[in-house]
Amino acid sequence: MSYKSALIALLAASTVFASCACAAPKKKEADDKQAILITAFGTSMPSARKAIDNLVAAAKKAFPGADVRLAFTSNIIRRKLTREGKKNDPPTPVQALAALNDEGFKKVCVMPTHIIPGAEYDEIKNVVEAWSGIKGKYGIKDLRLGKTFLSSVEACDEMADILIKRFAKVPADTAVVLMGHGTPHHIANAMYSQLQVALDKKADGRFYIGTVENERMMARSIIELPSMAMSAMDTMMRGTAITASLRRMMTVSTHPPKYAVHRPRNTPTTHAIAVATTPTMMETRAPYMMRVSVSRPRASVPSQWAALGPCSRAE
Repeated sequence: MSYKSALIALLAASTVFASCACAAPKKKEADDKQAILITAFGTSMPSARKAIDNLVAAAKKAFPGADVRLAFTSNIIRRKLTREGKKNDPPTPVQALAALNDEGFKKVCVMPTHIIPGAEYDEIKNVVEAWSGIKGKYGIKDLRLGKTFLSSVEACDEMADILIKRFAKVPADTAVVLMGHGTPHHIANAMYSQLQVALDKKADGRFYIGTVENERMMARSIIELPSMAMSAMDTMMRGTAITASLRRMMTVSTHPPKYAVHRPRNTPTTHAIAVATTPTMMETRAPYMMRVSVSRPRASVPSQWAALGPCSRAE
């Protein structure tokens, strides 16, 4: 081999080794790519969107080494945003997980912003479980799902402390009404009741919780809330599918009653009733043995039937 050929071979080998040395750290770096997918029910109101964006910003600040993404679970909200020219912004959880997988993220934590583990949380859980079953290059190596805000008794107690601290400056004679969405016919609605128990234990009579999708919680608020708080609840819920107006429940009718209210004119009196002094005679049926020992009377023979002979007492 000539000097020129050996030099070319050495340069080629050094290039290959250098590329391998550079590729190894990249592979390790790709395996360490982490992401946090925040899932929210969603909103089409710009003022309400700020609250969700604040959560995303807080997650980015708390976890600077992770890529934070956002997804909406409500198809109704996403369709409305599409009509406003915001298609796939934010995407669904399925679309977001597909994008993270395509970008090479191997560790993803799905964090819901839902209050209770209701129907929307069940949908996210189904997506995560289905995606966890995908192995190989189309799957995510480490995929985890976080809990909702109210998922245990301890979480409700902690949330009660947060709410009491948050509304500490509200006057003591003012009721605080907290409205939740709720979920129809789901056991997770019990978390709102547990939160009410925690609030009553720590600040009895100050906090009232109602939900749009839970009639029992609404009925409790209707019974216990003062009129000013009822007015505030009615204003917050205006435009939703409510079967009865809260204002009608708390407002006295201006129409006169059907029957005028008046006091009884006469005092009720009682009259003596004549009662028999002797017991009433009762006709009772003869004992069974006496009835079977006496033959059938002649008068009981049907018309035009042959007589059965003389009637006599059986010996």
